[in-house]
Amino acid sequence: MAEGEDCRMAMDWMLARLGSRLGLFTREALLELVESGHMQVWIYGDDCGSVRGVWVTQLVEYPAGRALEAPLGAGLELFSGLDFGLDKMTDFAREMGCKRLVINGRLGWKKVLEKRGWSLRSIQMVKELWS
Repeated sequence: MAEGEDCRMAMDWMLARLGSRLGLFTREALLELVESGHMQVWIYGDDCGSVRGVWVTQLVEYPAGRALEAPLGAGLELFSGLDFGLDKMTDFAREMGCKRLVINGRLGWKKVLEKRGWSLRSIQMVKELWS
């Protein structure tokens, strides 16, 4: 899990890649949520130390149990740190008593994550209501 300046740099890296797919989040709101402990930032790199992927997660309570959800994330193709990073997120989710880990993202992640034991459960459709 990232903190401090590493967190801010990783968030900027992710936000630059997400562009209009940021949804209802703003950079400032995300940083505030991370700094207050309500969200977590996970940075994945390659063997050279370059950022290759970032996910932002949050713990969510449901009537049937707790989940670690990643509402935002960005990554470059397949990269060497992905499995290690997913393992770290999974370990954190288990430590926090979660029953499920959920990642939201583009359909391109389906192919990458299914190879690692993930399954597609739903799609998210969005209709913007402001003009």
